[in-house]
Amino acid sequence: TLEERREVLPPLPWLQKEDPTLQLSTGIEEVFDVLPLYGILHPGETQRVSFTFYGHSGISCNATAVCEVEGGPTYEVNLRGEASLVEYRLEGLDIDYGKQLFDQVAEAEIVLYNTGKVDFDFAALNMDPMLQSSPPPGMPVLVPHTGQVPANSQQTLTLKFLPGAPEKFHKKFQIQVAHFEPDIITVHGEGIFPRLSFDLPRLPDEDGHYTRLMEEAKAALTVEQKVQKQEPVSRAQSELSLQPAGGTEEVFVPAEPELPSELDLQMEVERRILHHHASSLHPKLKLAQPPNVQKKLRRQLTSAELPHYLLHFGYVVLGDTRIHIVRVTNTGYVPVSFSADQSRLFHSGFHIGLHHIHSLPGYPDHETMDFQVTFDPRGANLDLGEVEARVLLHIQGGPTVVLCLRATVTMPEMQVSEDVLDFGTVQCGQCQVITVQLYNHKQVRCEWSSMPQEKQKRGKVARHVPMHLRRQTWTDSKPKPRHFEIMPSS
Repeated sequence: TLEERREVLPPLPWLQKEDPTLQLSTGIEEVFDVLPLYGILHPGETQRVSFTFYGHSGISCNATAVCEVEGGPTYEVNLRGEASLVEYRLEGLDIDYGKQLFDQVAEAEIVLYNTGKVDFDFAALNMDPMLQSSPPPGMPVLVPHTGQVPANSQQTLTLKFLPGAPEKFHKKFQIQVAHFEPDIITVHGEGIFPRLSFDLPRLPDEDGHYTRLMEEAKAALTVEQKVQKQEPVSRAQSELSLQPAGGTEEVFVPAEPELPSELDLQMEVERRILHHHASSLHPKLKLAQPPNVQKKLRRQLTSAELPHYLLHFGYVVLGDTRIHIVRVTNTGYVPVSFSADQSRLFHSGFHIGLHHIHSLPGYPDHETMDFQVTFDPRGANLDLGEVEARVLLHIQGGPTVVLCLRATVTMPEMQVSEDVLDFGTVQCGQCQVITVQLYNHKQVRCEWSSMPQEKQKRGKVARHVPMHLRRQTWTDSKPKPRHFEIMPSS
């Protein structure tokens, strides 16, 4: 029977090591070993002797090795050894970087605790130690990647990660401690970049590249919004469901996806443009290069040029001054600093009342600011015709935004159907009317008026002038009847 077999079979000593009566006797030669055991040393000669300790399960030993010299003194070497299991604990198996600038190296800490009584080695698998100073995009780098943790101590490991592209990332790598199975470390987050949005239309491109990007962004966002969690909706709130006797019952009804807004589409287009630009630099960043070269290449990750904005003043009369207020919004997650390069506006008639802006807050408030754009064609001594200028708005650590300014300088002008009006012979006491057509063939408003002769002001007559001379002066100053009249006068 099973009970009889348990009485016959001896218990395993490593399963019941706490009971000294069940432990097997172990000879000293099975714990410590000395090689060589004897030998001859000639004058001036040196020989190395190795002491070996065999770590049996749960053993702790003290011994003394005695070395006798024939015809000489005796030397003692104290030996002490203790065997224990490797015990450790890892903190930081799941690392969430959150929102991180994709051109900056993000760092996190992993703590490796040695809770046992013996030292152990650790190593990050499939990791190049040459990449510790300059991590390549999309590849986690552990510093240090190998090492030894003493007993009852801890080791802080630094995990470096360069997203390299404005997108969500999810990476894994392994750390092996001693002889155990490797532990999996998960790294996830999202690469972002500083961004701005203007309340202006985009400049249409002739080849339709921006239109294609908008269509791709709309399709991608629509699919992303369709893949969403279902929301519980009460049957009592549903017009097509019946009310059960025991009360309301919750069912799952898929929510109807909303179409992406115009701002969401533009932001997705900007992300795709920057992603394509950054991906083209990844082969260079993955090469082993000096840190200064790697730093220069990382700065180029965000040096893309986004689709241009258009500010069109329309037709402006030479001599007038137009002013337009532009509103800019930080639609990103980090504060944005930017400035306008107005070197190209010299003698263009345009002027931007915008200088260096420092740390415009973003998420969650997404703050806005207004700046003024002025166009003065007469001040710049411009000729009639179209005027165009481009302003580069440099975002610190981000892409370049181009603001295209346009205007058409013109003068008001009109055409008259008849230059000469011949009324012919007109009978006294009657009037003759001739209709003249005025046509404004320009794109601006044309204001006109008929300018009759100004009425002569009745002058004052001195008191010493005789009365008959005064009457003659009043008669001459009376307004004469008008022979020609234009209706309307303006």
